[in-house]
Amino acid sequence: MRRRTVKQRVDDLTFDLNLAPMLDMMVALVPFLLLSFVFIKLVVIESPIPQPVAEAIEKDRKERDKSVQLKVYVDNQRNVRIDEYINGKKKSYQVSSKNNKISLEEAHKNFVQLKLKHQKLFGFQIYPSDEVSYEEIIKLMDEARVAKQDGPNFEVVNKETKEKVTTKFMFPNITFGNIMEG
Repeated sequence: MRRRTVKQRVDDLTFDLNLAPMLDMMVALVPFLLLSFVFIKLVVIESPIPQPVAEAIEKDRKERDKSVQLKVYVDNQRNVRIDEYINGKKKSYQVSSKNNKISLEEAHKNFVQLKLKHQKLFGFQIYPSDEVSYEEIIKLMDEARVAKQDGPNFEVVNKETKEKVTTKFMFPNITFGNIMEG
C-alpha cells in the first residue's frame, strides 16, 4: 500500500508542457523585431556646452576644498539671500521679494555679478524653505544656470590649447544643501 501512494505521487508530478503557443509567438515576433531595426536611426545631439566648459564644470564639481563658495537661501516670504564665502569670510547679497514672489530679475543680476567675480566657480548650494514651492525653486535655479542672451559672456581657458572659450553658463551645478542623505 505504501508503494502505491509513492508511485501515484510520481505520476501526478510528471506532465507535458505545451510549448507550441510560445514558439508561435516567437515566430511572429522575430521578423517584426528584425524589421523594426531597419527603421531605428541613431542621432547625435550636439551639446551647447563646449568641451573646455564641460571640463571646467566637472573640475569644479569634483573639487572639495574650495576657496570660494556660494550658498543661496530662500525664506518663507520668498526673500533670497546669497552668501559668498571667500576663504571663510562671508559677504551677503539680499534680494527682496515682490508681492510674495521671488524677484527673479534681481536674483539674476546678482548671479551675473557673482559669476563675473568668480569665473572658475560653476555651482552653489541652495537652501529653500519648506514653504517655497518646487516650481519657484526651479525658476530661481534657471535664472542662475545661464546668462540671458543680452547678458555678458564668461571665459573659460582650455588647458591644452590655452585658448579662451566664451559661454553663457554661470552656475549649472546646483545642489540642495538642506536635504539629508540616508
